[in-house]
Amino acid sequence: MNTRLKKLIAIGVTVLLVGLLAGFPARVAYQWFAPTEIRLAGISGSLWKGAANEGMAAGLYLRNLHWTFKPLALLTGKLAFAMQLDPAGGFLHSDIYAGPGNSLELRNLDAAIPISALQAMVQVPELDGSISVQFSSLEIRDGLPVVANGFAEIGNLFVRGLASAPVGDFRAEFSTTDDGILASIEDKAGMFDLAGTLRIAPDGVYSLIGLIAPTSTTPPEVIEQLRFLGSPNERDQREFRFEGQL
Repeated sequence: MNTRLKKLIAIGVTVLLVGLLAGFPARVAYQWFAPTEIRLAGISGSLWKGAANEGMAAGLYLRNLHWTFKPLALLTGKLAFAMQLDPAGGFLHSDIYAGPGNSLELRNLDAAIPISALQAMVQVPELDGSISVQFSSLEIRDGLPVVANGFAEIGNLFVRGLASAPVGDFRAEFSTTDDGILASIEDKAGMFDLAGTLRIAPDGVYSLIGLIAPTSTTPPEVIEQLRFLGSPNERDQREFRFEGQL
């Protein structure tokens, strides 16, 4: 079979799939294909362009879900949609690409959400505040992040048991390297001077290493807890280190 004929067959199959998707009812597709972890209600429209009033995914409550099919992604072997929705107290806009090998890619991701709305997913009840992200690309493969290019910001971070007031605002810049994902982390404002580096290997092993120092606004009880990190250097900085596997 020559190359030209293969291309014509691929285009024909793509056109057929696009035609089927254009009119396939979203409610039927949800009943047939949706994983049990995703629950939606008030579904309307088609796979091409549809909506759902509300739902749950991985313990996260969703509202006002809207999607539009991106047919050209079929030529690359992926199923893609432009998606927008409102998690509890926030928003999310992204182009979502589902590909072979249990991979999910989010492009042009723009989202903001309270940390409290993520408790069912991340199990960190001692944290509160808000998180906003903007990523040109974020890819998850077999449940692990393998590509991340963009930034995340945490505002008014509150750590129960550490301080009675928010400890500050922080920003992390993410990039993808040959060894995995690398992020530089620093404070924007708050009761610490903080700088660190997060590394996530392709197998999910991560390390977060950095330096933290009190400022003139750091409460005495917080300075006391910082002493558990060990002796400071000549700049009154203490090293922190967290390691594990996702």
